[in-house]
Amino acid sequence: MPVKRAAVFIYRGGLVYWFDIEADRKFVYCPDEGRIYPEFCASDWDEVMLVDRNVTTGRTLERARLKLNIPEEKCIKAGSVVGDYGRKVVDIELDRDGLSGYILSFSGPAGAAKSFLAKGIAHYRGIPYYRVGRYARIFGAGRYGERLAEIESEDPFILVKLMADDMQRCSSNDPLVIVDGLKNMKSAMFLSYVLKRPLIGFYVDADFKERMIKWRQDEDDAYAVERTKLFKEGLEELRRSFTEITTSDFTTLKPLAEVLKRFGYACPLRIWGWDVFGTKRIWLDVYKRYVLEGRMSNAELDAKCRTINYHHRYVEKYGLRGEAAKMVQEVATAFRFIDDILDEHDTRWGKPARWVETSPVEALAEAVILTTKALKRAERLGCRKEFLEMFEAVLDAVYYEIDVEEGRAEFISEEDWKRAAGREAHFRTFIGYLKGEDPVKYYQEGLMAQMKDDVMGAEKGGRENTDERLKRPLWQKIRRRAAI
Repeated sequence: MPVKRAAVFIYRGGLVYWFDIEADRKFVYCPDEGRIYPEFCASDWDEVMLVDRNVTTGRTLERARLKLNIPEEKCIKAGSVVGDYGRKVVDIELDRDGLSGYILSFSGPAGAAKSFLAKGIAHYRGIPYYRVGRYARIFGAGRYGERLAEIESEDPFILVKLMADDMQRCSSNDPLVIVDGLKNMKSAMFLSYVLKRPLIGFYVDADFKERMIKWRQDEDDAYAVERTKLFKEGLEELRRSFTEITTSDFTTLKPLAEVLKRFGYACPLRIWGWDVFGTKRIWLDVYKRYVLEGRMSNAELDAKCRTINYHHRYVEKYGLRGEAAKMVQEVATAFRFIDDILDEHDTRWGKPARWVETSPVEALAEAVILTTKALKRAERLGCRKEFLEMFEAVLDAVYYEIDVEEGRAEFISEEDWKRAAGREAHFRTFIGYLKGEDPVKYYQEGLMAQMKDDVMGAEKGGRENTDERLKRPLWQKIRRRAAI
């Protein structure tokens, strides 16, 4: 009959040999607690290998053997040796392997935009991304994680074992991986030791987390209070151990930016803080996706939104009324919120930009809510299709501007300028449709308005002129080239 072998790894050091030891089942023994996970009975096994790192006297291994009632004749001691005495203690000497890379970990309370941060960095930097919530669903986490907590009370490593297997199989050659959503230090240490990757941890918090929980409509947010109580102790331990940052203020992301720079990722300092994503596309991508997917379709503007300074210019200029006026006002205001983040403006006509009054993340969320409300009005007015065509066309123009700024696209011809000017031209075309007038006339009017805006310069209204610094496609650049 085949020999049934169990491997028991001493927490934490012994875990570095997790993938080096073959066994029918693997266990983790925590000497400080005197507990082994999952449940273990020595009589169930023909052989039990006890594994530790840095074996000097062998006392830790022997205490574990006695605590777990493992007979000497079926116990095999393995580990990396320190000194001649340690060599006499172990039955199998294990090599000390070097590092396999690093883990960048993000933890924190719900609603703090930690996944916006973690997933955004992973996506735009091309770094492998592992989210704890994905693995939690395998076990049926419960309404707010209570089922998972029950399972983890029997084996706190059950979830991260699966994650470690995937990371070892899919990302073993990647110098950096990102983990999003660890809830306790045991899980963090398990991943770090098992994968032989030092873990760089950030605890992400935000002043706006309660607003975001109300807005984002996640199913388990209905039990936000219960969830907070359930994971409070573990998260508090991580907060004390990790570097604290806040998505309410991107200037606090400097420690994260410094880490990313060490791995060769540029992190420019914007007017609103450190750009840890390396691209402004994230603001447009999230805005577009959340609107089109209806991610905040039931969200309502709260008391803090009473300070919003709505965009009235189009409504007044074109004499719009009723639902059409409200729709245009809402989406124009949303576009302005996004523009000020992308154009790095902290004022608008002598008043603070919305991201200054709140935060970039909150301004983004408010833009989603306003645009979603405008889209609902478009549905009631029977112009959903035309609204979405305008929305896509305006965003395409803004994407082009960002791509020029970041070196992915060129600005050479008048046609290139028209593409960028489409943000204004397509918006006015939609207004022409609402008024039942010639859309070509409104399109041309939009081009002329953008031409005038370019010539006046971004400093109009008392703002800093960021156009040249951000390489914006301006009309006068085309004229200068034509004159040469």
